[in-house]
Amino acid sequence: MTWHTMPGAKRTVYLPDWIKYQALILPPTQKNQRPGIIMWGSPQWIQHETGNYRPGADAEMHYRFLKNGANGTPLSYHFTNDDFEIYQMIPLNEVTWQAACGSCAGNYDCWSNELCVQQGINEAKSRDIAEWLAAGVLEAHGIQPVKANVTAHWDWNNVYAGGPNDPNRHHCPEQMMFIDNYWATYQDRVIQKYAEIKALREGMVKPEPVPPKPPKYPKPETPEGFNTNAPMDHPADNMKYRKTTVYICRRNYRVVAKKGAGRLVTPDKGAESAGPRAKWNEKLYGHGLWVNPDTNVTYILDETGYWIQASSLTPNIKITPRKVEDDDE
Repeated sequence: MTWHTMPGAKRTVYLPDWIKYQALILPPTQKNQRPGIIMWGSPQWIQHETGNYRPGADAEMHYRFLKNGANGTPLSYHFTNDDFEIYQMIPLNEVTWQAACGSCAGNYDCWSNELCVQQGINEAKSRDIAEWLAAGVLEAHGIQPVKANVTAHWDWNNVYAGGPNDPNRHHCPEQMMFIDNYWATYQDRVIQKYAEIKALREGMVKPEPVPPKPPKYPKPETPEGFNTNAPMDHPADNMKYRKTTVYICRRNYRVVAKKGAGRLVTPDKGAESAGPRAKWNEKLYGHGLWVNPDTNVTYILDETGYWIQASSLTPNIKITPRKVEDDDE
């Protein structure tokens, strides 16, 4: 699949890989073809046929016709296509002179395409390209292609001519509308292609993953009267945990994850009271040390308020605690 950055388009425009597309924008000094007027803002699609049946009257020839000044007449169209390629001459946010309806939306608010009908053209393929182009441009601008906004030159010229029976009214696109009775099929196929392109774009945009809810952990239990400003290795008498002195520890430790550095709510209970696990190679700041008097296992109270077994850290820590006498309580 190919998404093209077309001049003047709001988003990239999809065309199948087998369709050749070229943007050869006319200079702003060529006012008869590129007036430089910004479109009104509620655009529709208007489909033409060139009406030129001579051999060789392909998309390139009609691009050159505009490039060379269109015989001095005010005339332009955003695109022209044959059974092989598409040329874009005018940015998609600018007006073109092609609807023969004066100051109406056909000129001022329609994206225009001239479909080549020269002798020997593969008609089915050229119409297929025109349908992909209409669907791609409409989808790039988020405009749902209903039959009311996939229009023909015939629809707009009725506004300017002397009514539907005016002999000067343009029978365009003549082959699709008046000879082959193809116009309704063309509109239906544009709508169908629009749906395919929309699905392709939506498939490219992956929805933002919903972040998982953070786990809830039990609140950690801290020592009585714990004070992080206490002098190193000189605990206050009231800094105790389970009748054992808590020593101040001011040092960074690196977790050795393979030893299972799990944070605990309390250092003398099992894994059911665990807090968030420390990460591999995570640096921890220890606020206090405590040795379980029953198991003689040392624990560090880290900055999160949870306890971590000292043997799961490097350097390993072991300390003999000073017991708090019963009469000190």
